[in-house]
Amino acid sequence: MTGPGLDNNFVDELITSKLIPAMIVTDSPFYCRKTSSFKFLIKKGLLILRYLLRGSVIKRKYQAYFLAKKYSIPIWPSQKVNNDEFAKLIKGMEIDYAFVFTFAILKEKIFNAPKFGCINFHPTFLPSNRGACPSNWTILNNQNKTGITFHFISKNIDAGSIIEQYEIPLSGYETAKILNEYLFNIGAILFVRLIIRLKLNYKYNLINNDIGSGMYEPPFGLEQSIITDKNTFHEISSIIRASRIYELCAVYKYSGKEFMVINCVDITDCNRPIKEFPFFDNDDNIYIKSIDNKMVLLVTKRSNTENIFYRFIHNLIARTIYRFNVLFLL
Repeated sequence: MTGPGLDNNFVDELITSKLIPAMIVTDSPFYCRKTSSFKFLIKKGLLILRYLLRGSVIKRKYQAYFLAKKYSIPIWPSQKVNNDEFAKLIKGMEIDYAFVFTFAILKEKIFNAPKFGCINFHPTFLPSNRGACPSNWTILNNQNKTGITFHFISKNIDAGSIIEQYEIPLSGYETAKILNEYLFNIGAILFVRLIIRLKLNYKYNLINNDIGSGMYEPPFGLEQSIITDKNTFHEISSIIRASRIYELCAVYKYSGKEFMVINCVDITDCNRPIKEFPFFDNDDNIYIKSIDNKMVLLVTKRSNTENIFYRFIHNLIARTIYRFNVLFLL
């Protein structure tokens, strides 16, 4: 079971290692809920058009789906993962384990359906940073280490017994995107090792997942991504690195506008003759004075004016699909 993502190469790692899943539960870039025939055809047509406009990116993001098609592996849509039909199907297949890599929350009837349960990959050293956005919170909290954990799924989120863990030190310069890329790639390799060991009757000793000594983190959103002059320079740096993941980044708000910020520089010793803050230069970068009296240059995200027509069409398609209430991930 695995979701979409530009860095999610778990299925590719499995197949490369000659481990062919009995079934892959994942998102399809062409999935839409059944409704009236007319609306369904429009939705499906818009999704196909999106694929034609952005095929290479979609193939990478939904690579689990396309690999399943390539190797004729049965697919079950993630949107129907928690229904009774799927629970019955898993029990009927008499599988030993289900392996979960960056996926949705499963109901008890699903994670108890395999003979020995469901094993989940979590990109932190549990019980620290439980929840859906661990890399963002790891960076924002300025942790000097993280990890990778493989654990059984239980009723509570990221709270099941631990099979294996690996501790990973951090430099303090990672962004959430860099950390995600690293942990997902290493995690896929280590997960394959664990699966091979299980095939060879690996006798693991379960580790207690003491969730009382850790913390559950909520989804990382806009509230955590906002920069103000009430932050210290160190806090500004942490917010920017924690918020920078794929096309997202930190935000500085001024005069009703939002500015996308990708970096910050302490220029206190650069003798810039600026008297009023915030100050906007000719490159649309912003100078502010932090609460610890540092002069900080906020480097804003460059506007990409290339492929304007493509972006207009893509955004039009996306908005149209949302109007038809199609469930899909961009």
